[in-house]
Amino acid sequence: MIHLAKEKTLWILLPKQKTYSERKGVSQNRPPLPDDPDGPCRRDKSLICRQVGTEKIDSRQTIHWEISQRGPDQREIPQAHLWIDPRLGIAIREQYMDGLQVELSNIQEGTQPVELFQIPKDYQKQAP
Repeated sequence: MIHLAKEKTLWILLPKQKTYSERKGVSQNRPPLPDDPDGPCRRDKSLICRQVGTEKIDSRQTIHWEISQRGPDQREIPQAHLWIDPRLGIAIREQYMDGLQVELSNIQEGTQPVELFQIPKDYQKQAP
């Protein structure tokens, strides 16, 4: 996936088929990636964040957060667990209540080529 937040565009790439789909005007329906490792829910008052503790993942120190959403009746609805690497300022592990799990591994810090954020030229766009 390539998510261009400012453009509200999401590209989903399928490498085996060399195709991609495009969704415009959408933002991902997931808890936000942290802009502040001390409080990843500060921007969205409908979310509740609780720091669970610290954990090492793949030799990186992380802060484990439990994310809930405030329901219409003010009840807490569990949403996800995020493990945030404060050095990188991103979640390197995400576990959602719907079963989706995402984890970054073999992280190597450095400047990234701009091509990583573009659709490869040999990919075909799928019909909507």
